[in-house]
Amino acid sequence: MKESLSLQIYKDLYKKIQCHFYKQGEQLPTEKEFEEQYQVSRAPVRQAMAKLESDGLILRQAGKGTFVSGQGKKDRQTMLGGFGIHFVKHADRLFCKTLKVEAMLTDNSQGTNIEFPNKTPLVLVSRVRLLGNEPIFFLNHYIANFDIAMVKSAGDIQNMRQFLQQHGVDIEYVSEKIRAVITDEQLSNIFKVPLGYPLLKINRTSFNKDYEQLVYEIYYVKSDTWDYQAHFNAAQESKHYQPFIDK
Repeated sequence: MKESLSLQIYKDLYKKIQCHFYKQGEQLPTEKEFEEQYQVSRAPVRQAMAKLESDGLILRQAGKGTFVSGQGKKDRQTMLGGFGIHFVKHADRLFCKTLKVEAMLTDNSQGTNIEFPNKTPLVLVSRVRLLGNEPIFFLNHYIANFDIAMVKSAGDIQNMRQFLQQHGVDIEYVSEKIRAVITDEQLSNIFKVPLGYPLLKINRTSFNKDYEQLVYEIYYVKSDTWDYQAHFNAAQESKHYQPFIDK
């Protein structure tokens, strides 16, 4: 079913706020300017703005204008991976559970392809993201030279990138690979699906400004919609990808 004009405008403005095209505190264009930009009447613009306001993303001030208030009440749901935009309307039902936190060293002889230098101290954090009671993401984060006590004391981390930034891990560049896979026994148990069920697998490597690797992630997505979108704040750019299907 075709999306309404108001939802299309909402999603576009939502993404622009999340990737800091419109920055916190910045005044947005007027409704009339958005009408001209999107080539629509005022009604869908007003509907989109009302939803952004109810989500805590914008603040309207009488006589002054409309301003970006931050990432709103959905802040914990940002960076859901490139498929996050598909779950925006269900954000209030999304949450993460931490399954495992353990210390380890890279062992390149095992062919893990984590790409850190051999014997690099890592913290492995395994999490599952649920929509209500349904598992939709299984995430494994390998974080270099990080204090495991900070992770353990954090409990169920809802937004890993935000958590890392709050603890001094500044990500500037991200490289990702995407392919289709089928479930093995472990994944079947996690996602509660039959063996051989199709999932998407994403391998993500994050770097600092000097292109030193900080985090390596492997995560799996259960989704009926395989369009992929990525919003990398540091570069302030938005890219739209189609996944590579590995045959």
